[in-house]
Amino acid sequence: MVEGYFEDEAAEEIAVGRDEVNYAKNTANTIELKSGVASLVEQYFGSLYVNYKATKNTLIRQARDLLVCEYNGSLQKFEMEFCRPANKLLQFIKFNIYQKMIDIQYRSEDRIMKPLAER
Repeated sequence: MVEGYFEDEAAEEIAVGRDEVNYAKNTANTIELKSGVASLVEQYFGSLYVNYKATKNTLIRQARDLLVCEYNGSLQKFEMEFCRPANKLLQFIKFNIYQKMIDIQYRSEDRIMKPLAER
């Protein structure tokens, strides 16, 4: 505090107390955002990554940056407008990749088996 800014000590104590309360609220909000982001990342993206444990911290950090910068800290908006659509998109991509891998494997096996059957 700047000395002499307040007219009396009581006013200064009230202001300092208010700052401490605001700090506590901000700290609680930060903790809530961190745990909220972590659970959303786990819920929507955990099963989609092959090695989720290795990428978890990076995903949470990136999600938290996105939450704060693009969604103004609104977990609900972040979940509805980003997490759910991104989850659906990643599921679609993952399904199509697996489907193509199965098709490629089937065609390869088919090419190997045909010459054997013709003998």
